[in-house]
Amino acid sequence: MSYADAAMMAALGRYVLTTREVLGLSQDELARVAGISQSAVSRIEGGRCLALTLLTALRALGGLAAATLPADGAVAPSLRTLAVFAQELSCPDGPAPAPDPGLATLLRTYHAMTPGRRATFLRLVLPLAAFVAETTLREHAA
Repeated sequence: MSYADAAMMAALGRYVLTTREVLGLSQDELARVAGISQSAVSRIEGGRCLALTLLTALRALGGLAAATLPADGAVAPSLRTLAVFAQELSCPDGPAPAPDPGLATLLRTYHAMTPGRRATFLRLVLPLAAFVAETTLREHAA
């Protein structure tokens, strides 16, 4: 196996693992959504996916995309997921973008809530986030 192949397998594994954790999915849940086995998810995340078919890898990515929301409603989740992944693979020797641990923690917490608590959480957090974003935009414009 070439260095480039190993780097691409490792990048795919990091991407699937990080995205799955941020979305609050277990390996079993992703496997069910993607229509693949849990062991296939484990092999992909561990960078041991050389023997897997391209279709299996694409199903895993499609499962992640299905669990996300469109970016501002303009881009289909699968297209956004595949575009980000393709961008990361374009430089396998370079560092992958660091995940935001604060956002990952926030999303894990959100996914651990009951639906009723999620609704309350969003009613509290979204106005605050909009205010902070608006304030930041005004500061940058000034």
